[in-house]
Amino acid sequence: MKTQRLMMTAAAVWLGFQIIACGQYVEIGTGTGTQRFVPISGADNYGWSHTIYLQSEIGAPAMISGLAYYVGNTPNNFLMVNQKIYLKHTTLAAFPSAAYENPLTSGFTQVFEGSVTWNGSGWTEILFDTAFFYNGQDNLIVCWENRDGSWVSGYPAYRYTPKNSRAKYKNQSYSFPLTSGNLSPYVPNVRLLANDAHPVPADGAQAVVTDAQPTVAWSNPGWAVSNALYLSASSADVAAASPSARVLGDGGSLFSCYTNPVPLACGTTYHWAILQYYGDLPFMDGPFSFTTEPAPQHCPNRRDGIIWRSRARTTAGMAPASMRSRCSRSTPR
Repeated sequence: MKTQRLMMTAAAVWLGFQIIACGQYVEIGTGTGTQRFVPISGADNYGWSHTIYLQSEIGAPAMISGLAYYVGNTPNNFLMVNQKIYLKHTTLAAFPSAAYENPLTSGFTQVFEGSVTWNGSGWTEILFDTAFFYNGQDNLIVCWENRDGSWVSGYPAYRYTPKNSRAKYKNQSYSFPLTSGNLSPYVPNVRLLANDAHPVPADGAQAVVTDAQPTVAWSNPGWAVSNALYLSASSADVAAASPSARVLGDGGSLFSCYTNPVPLACGTTYHWAILQYYGDLPFMDGPFSFTTEPAPQHCPNRRDGIIWRSRARTTAGMAPASMRSRCSRSTPR
């Protein structure tokens, strides 16, 4: 399993709650072989598949906002309409049979309905209509239904990692299949996507101006009802969501940016994170970091109450003007 900014449980506990870190994705599977059946066959009019991913592969609790599959061939804008994706927690580590399970009556949660376009090789992302809270304890079933009703050539083939009886599927030409299919080892390589905060400044940015407006900005996930911002030169305080690092948050509002009341210190690495609340559950976006412009060439110099600046001053790390103009909070709907 590969990870980028892992979805993991932070070591800290804040106000009695376990803080859960939001990442960009968890990647499961390393196989390089390809098959066309799972997650869904584009070579058939109708079909379904179910795939099990284990808790040991996923890790800690997370808000899953989408999936991505690795396409091993090169489809050209291959469109599949009327696609549905469902998720469900399970204690099963393998399917005992290839029986069809109706997701509407067997405890699944629908997370996506719409069209999917497969274009070129590499990862294709499908962003959910509704995020899914993975509990970090059970295994996970991904159910995909193809109700397109037609097909053309040029369909995708997916990289997979063989796992006995961890997948099942059924395809049909004349109607959606409601009968048993095939047990399969075709477990497609997948990325479980979490919220991407699109941090400004970008994570690891250098020579960031000390009085950027806003100081930091980010994108909130659709499921968040309120949030709080932590900003400090101490990475430990931010990672632990220490009250001393909290600079924004009133317990009920949803913020998307923050401007520090005074310029930041020159030549300093700052760390920051956003604690996003889903009900009473806190999820952390970050931590991120950036380093301010060095002194004294670009940094403000105060003499007799007047701030003098170099004309060559960089604007690295500043948010776009459109984002700077809408630095405000919103209250949950």
